[in-house]
Amino acid sequence: MGSVHIIKRGDNAPSLSDTIRDSNGAVPNLVGATVYFHYVETLDGVTPKTGATVNTKTVTIVSASSGDIRVDFTSADTATAKRYIGEYEVRNGVARETFPNAPYDWVEVLVVQDLADGA
Repeated sequence: MGSVHIIKRGDNAPSLSDTIRDSNGAVPNLVGATVYFHYVETLDGVTPKTGATVNTKTVTIVSASSGDIRVDFTSADTATAKRYIGEYEVRNGVARETFPNAPYDWVEVLVVQDLADGA
């Protein structure tokens, strides 16, 4: 993974679309699973900002068999231009696994200023 999603400040589109795979490239079992996207502000793209709040979004499973998912943001989620790192948590019965599962391989979300900022 290690994907980068860019969205403008205050926007609710585009959604973050991704495919969940483990470090070997295998798709986890998403049938009947619940998936969450946890994300936190970062300054360097590697470590969470000290004292930053971890945000959580429920993920839409687009295709359980291929691991395709979608995270929808609201305007409130993108109200401030910031840089985030995130990960997916798959819960299936008693099983719980986090993706990407390689060290420091985050999903990055960049909320960038738009032309109307400060207007």
